[in-house]
Amino acid sequence: MALGDQYYEDAKFFTSMAENLSATSEQLLAGISDMTQTMEQISATTTETAAGSSKIAESISNVNLNANEIKQVNEATRQCSDRMRSYMSEFEV
Repeated sequence: MALGDQYYEDAKFFTSMAENLSATSEQLLAGISDMTQTMEQISATTTETAAGSSKIAESISNVNLNANEIKQVNEATRQCSDRMRSYMSEFEV
């Protein structure tokens, strides 16, 4: 009868180990799922940040273009002003 009892105890032990392994596997799966979800969120945030950075770069480029246009207009205005002064000096009494 001792051999039967030993088999029974061994079976209980292995059943307990299998249940613990199953519980640990479920916890591990939950942890991996959480990690995967977090990585997906990080990826989405990175994509949004890249899109925002691209928009900022485009806006800066537009500002530079506008600043260059303003510079050209200012230079043309200065040249016109210089010519006007030159013409006006001819009419001084």
